Amino acid sequence: IKKVTLRQYREQKNINKKKRKSPKKPKAKEKGKSPGRKPTKGATQKLGSTR
Repeated sequence: IKKVTLRQYREQKNINKKKRKSPKKPKAKEKGKSPGRKPTKGATQKLGSTR
């Protein structure tokens, strides 16, 4: 068993946590491609009004 300071242990835990998170997929807008499922006309109109 290696002696590890609490700080090192915490940092390592954080690194592991970050690794575990799956990378976020870029949104369709960012890619410049059309989204897979487009909202229906009614939905887009509603979206526009809330913005």
